[in-house]
Amino acid sequence: MILNSPHERSIEAQQLVEERARASTLGGPATTIEASMERWFTPKFLASNDPLLDEVRTWILGTDPETFAEARQVLASGVTELIRPVQPIETPALVITCENDSGSSPDMTYAISR
Repeated sequence: MILNSPHERSIEAQQLVEERARASTLGGPATTIEASMERWFTPKFLASNDPLLDEVRTWILGTDPETFAEARQVLASGVTELIRPVQPIETPALVITCENDSGSSPDMTYAISR
């Protein structure tokens, strides 16, 4: 399975991801949590104040800062490795994302599956 994977970002989108990775390295998960929440959830869901939102914030903020920064760095600099591995994936794979995921959009998911 390939879940919520980015593919062929625009130059502007790539720069934003790199900026978030640097911010996470310097300040940990709290530095980018609200911007992340705005990308991960629709405005309507954010306005609902569903308890799940606090659960997600707690989960992210509880992540080891070094591990979080490393994961962000993979998303910033390892995308080519993720989307065009040296050994192509030859096994049938399920490729999915979320309808409103701006960082791993449905169009990106269709491109990966092709």
